[in-house]
Amino acid sequence: MKSIKKTSSILEHLDEMFPIVRASELSLDEKFMKHTPNGIAQERVLSTLTVYIPLGITDFRHPKVDPSFDEDGNLVFGEGRKPGVGKLLPQEWKNLFEQYLPQKHSHMATDIEYDIFCGFCIRELVKRGYNVERAWYEVCNESSKLGHYWDSHKAKGDFEPTGSRPILSWCDLANTKKFITKGKEFFEVSGAYKNSSQMYPIAHQGKLNYIDYTMQVSVGLMLMDV
Repeated sequence: MKSIKKTSSILEHLDEMFPIVRASELSLDEKFMKHTPNGIAQERVLSTLTVYIPLGITDFRHPKVDPSFDEDGNLVFGEGRKPGVGKLLPQEWKNLFEQYLPQKHSHMATDIEYDIFCGFCIRELVKRGYNVERAWYEVCNESSKLGHYWDSHKAKGDFEPTGSRPILSWCDLANTKKFITKGKEFFEVSGAYKNSSQMYPIAHQGKLNYIDYTMQVSVGLMLMDV
């Protein structure tokens, strides 16, 4: 049975290991939102932002690294570890996340939240000097420079340790696929080390049809309140 470490230990490293996605700062007036989408993922992310930004999006925390498990079976978020793939079913990940830090509403990410995270990353890349088209393309169409795929530079052909390939405030954007929820269904997003960055870019979302198997290249994606 997987478990959770004491809350005090988690809170000590909250800002370090769970950077804030300042989604409340997103605006329809920003230049990255004037982009003409190219491809299904771009269209989906732009549509989500267009709908939800006017409604007011709350900031949230996204883990810096993929989840893993220590020798006692505790869920941990730390660098230099093996990602916790092949350990839990999607529903088990969801249940475990809800126990992690309930006072911060820890939970499995939803499809809308993931689109917002992708949009925030696009915006931050533009702020750091990417042109708008390149930022959208690398997040939504071909993400070899943003994560670990078989076609990435210095690809390892196996899982990299957690905390690899930092982009903005996060790492591990691709190395494992991530489980998220969409209503009562589970989806997988992004791609794993053995996937193509064009087939499974960071913004990729695909319905998970078999939920009674522990996927060997996937972990859950947990978010929480600020």
